[in-house]
Amino acid sequence: EKKDKKKDKKEKKKKKKKKAEPELWNLDGGSLDDFEMCLLSLPECFLYQIPPKQVSTGYKSEAWGLGTPLHTGPIKVMGKGKILYFEFFKDGNLFLKSAELDCSQIGPTPKKPLISFLQPVQDSKRYFVFRVKDPRNNRIVPFGMGFRDREPAFDFNAAIQDKIAQVNRDAEMDKPEEDNNAEETQTDLFTLKGPITVKLKGHDENKPKKTKSTGVAAALGGLTLAPPPPSTDDGDDDDDNGNENGDDDDWGDFSSA
Repeated sequence: EKKDKKKDKKEKKKKKKKKAEPELWNLDGGSLDDFEMCLLSLPECFLYQIPPKQVSTGYKSEAWGLGTPLHTGPIKVMGKGKILYFEFFKDGNLFLKSAELDCSQIGPTPKKPLISFLQPVQDSKRYFVFRVKDPRNNRIVPFGMGFRDREPAFDFNAAIQDKIAQVNRDAEMDKPEEDNNAEETQTDLFTLKGPITVKLKGHDENKPKKTKSTGVAAALGGLTLAPPPPSTDDGDDDDDNGNENGDDDDWGDFSSA
């Protein structure tokens, strides 16, 4: 019996020395889209119950009673795959959760604009209107939110824009590459094989070709020169010295002097 007790003690000690091996997490049973991720955490955010929109173009925070918010506490911007939403906390517990936004549906036409989910007010860059889905009747209720300074408001807006841009980039990468085989077959249809003769309209092959003019005629644009005038009988060159009549009597007879 003593030996059995000693063996039991030794086995217990061995079991204590052995550390429990951590279980490794793998993606075989799911994907990253199934897990929540905190995109931004801010320590302070004001939450407001807001009156109905008075202006057709938007909201104004001055009508909310900014000095008496419904709640003041931390806020987290959460992401889960293509989905984005906000969570407001009070004493460490969830106080309010926004409606979920499918970031793949946000963009230019035919997609929806971001203001369908988050809309800035007209009179401040620190306050926004977001939507909350009532779980009792699935009714969408607008709420107001804001920050004390511009810096957290900027970080909040940037986190949302970055998430939308990331979802759009992933969607572009998932698109299949375009097949260029169709373009190659179309270009093959226009490939010319063998000698090709092109006959121009109004061109007669039997008509003699015109020879190009050379020399002076070419320089004058193809014009021909007229033959020179016939020369005079006496061949006297006095006209070249300015005497039209060819008479030297006006100069006197120097031989008689």
